Order: sequence, then structure tokens, then C-alpha cells
Amino acid sequence: MARESALIVLDGYPLQVFMQAVKDQVPPAIAVITSGLRDHAKAVLVGTAPASLPKPEPNPAQLKAVEPPPTHVVNKADPVLAAANFQPLDRGPERILKVTP
Repeated sequence: MARESALIVLDGYPLQVFMQAVKDQVPPAIAVITSGLRDHAKAVLVGTAPASLPKPEPNPAQLKAVEPPPTHVVNKADPVLAAANFQPLDRGPERILKVTP
């Protein structure tokens, strides 16, 4: 259905690509997993491996959202500068741009 609708519906082509990737990649992955489980079962029966599988790593700690530092708008008269929250820099007297008329 994804292949047939790809020419008409915009989401058809990405779905077709995804489904093709699933079709190509899932069977080999399943073969690797089942092979590993069979090998482990054989090792358990022989006595060279423990009867339990290792436990997965615990989930990482949840991150907390941190409020950004407060900012203040310097130039409220100019709406463009106010929207951009423009902050002037003080670079000292030696870095003042001198313009001659």
C-alpha cells in the first residue's frame, strides 16, 4: 500500500522506505538474536554459563529542566532590537568607533 500510494500521498514514499528497511534489516537481526540465545542455552546445558541472562543497565537518571537566566531588554523603543533582545557590549574607551562626518 505504501509503494502504491507513494506517487499520490506525500507520506507514502517515506513509509515505503521505512517498510523496505524493516523488511531488509529485521530478519538478519532476529537471526543474530536467536542464534545468541541458542548458544547461551547450549552453554547452560553444558554447564559453562549461568542459567540467568545478565540484567540490562538501569535507566539513566531523569534530567531536570533548568530555567534560563533572566534577561532584560535594553532598547524597548526599537521593536526589532527589542524582539532580538539586543544587548550592547561595553568594550572600553579604546575600542570606540570614531566616525568623522
